[in-house]
Amino acid sequence: MSEARKIPVERAVLTVTAGYDMLGSILAGTAEHRVHGIETRLELESPAPAEVVAELVTQAERMCFVLDAVHRPHAVTRRVLHNGEPLALTPCPPLPVRGKEGSAGYGGPPRPMQRPFSRHREQGSR
Repeated sequence: MSEARKIPVERAVLTVTAGYDMLGSILAGTAEHRVHGIETRLELESPAPAEVVAELVTQAERMCFVLDAVHRPHAVTRRVLHNGEPLALTPCPPLPVRGKEGSAGYGGPPRPMQRPFSRHREQGSR
């Protein structure tokens, strides 16, 4: 996108970190993950003015499929084939929403990232 807008970016480093808990047991068939948060850190080096880079990042975030999927609910359908034939699956039950203390979905106060998991991608050179 920076090329299309003719905004030079000499270096870009993106780090995505997710905090999660693993609950239940794989052997008992009760294992689940709970994501507590996702953090992105984008480091850019560019001779362009800060306000131009900020506008570029804002536009890129508006066009990002992953951010759209995370921020807005979307229908998810699944189809699994086993040896070419549809596999009958138990529907995934909806996960409880973290509610207020005393409510059915309350899992305690939001926690910091218990198990950080990061992916790092760098483009360009120093």
